[in-house]
Amino acid sequence: MTELSATDASLALLLKQQEDRQSEKLEARRAQIKARKMAKVKYQQEEKIVTAKVESKEEEQLEKRKISEDYVRKLFKHAKRNETPEDKEKRLEILNEYLSDQYLQELADLLSKQFMETDALLKKTMHKYMEESLHELSAIKTHYKIDYESLEQLKEHMSEEKYNATLKNLKLNEQNLLRNTDLIVQRLHAEEEAQIRKELDKKHMKEQVEFRQTLSVSQAKIRRELVGESTLGN
Repeated sequence: MTELSATDASLALLLKQQEDRQSEKLEARRAQIKARKMAKVKYQQEEKIVTAKVESKEEEQLEKRKISEDYVRKLFKHAKRNETPEDKEKRLEILNEYLSDQYLQELADLLSKQFMETDALLKKTMHKYMEESLHELSAIKTHYKIDYESLEQLKEHMSEEKYNATLKNLKLNEQNLLRNTDLIVQRLHAEEEAQIRKELDKKHMKEQVEFRQTLSVSQAKIRRELVGESTLGN
């Protein structure tokens, strides 16, 4: 009778321990879901920061263009009295040199801005998936740690052969899940990076076309305003 009572007490304790293990798994799952939500919020905040930096750079470029054009206007505003066609062509030639320098500088600024945007978004995406991989792999290890502890609690009620087989199966499943999860995260990272590059290439090409068109119109207006029509300015 005493042995039966001891067995019942042992089984009751074992059941309680198993319930505790399940509670630990649920808590670990909640922590994993919370980590995913926090990572998503962080990613969105970082994306806003990159967007703000790009917009600030664009505003800076527009302001620099205005300053450059005002400088050119002041420099070439007044022509000599009785200016000859040759003088006019010479003045236009010098003006074109200034405008050419302006074009090269603005193009360099645009390419620098585009490089900054691409670099920032790709780094942000890389960090996102590094953190995601860390969270997912950590969650898997936590899950299996609980399973290993549960198995240890059951060890005295199992044959050695069954215990060893179960332990081996757990370790194999853990390694397979860790490997597959890592491969999935790598694949998702590669796919998102490729999509970002594709979208940015399209966006940047459009920006470069618009830049050339806008600056061409602006510089043509300055030539007419300061020098007038001339074949050299066309």
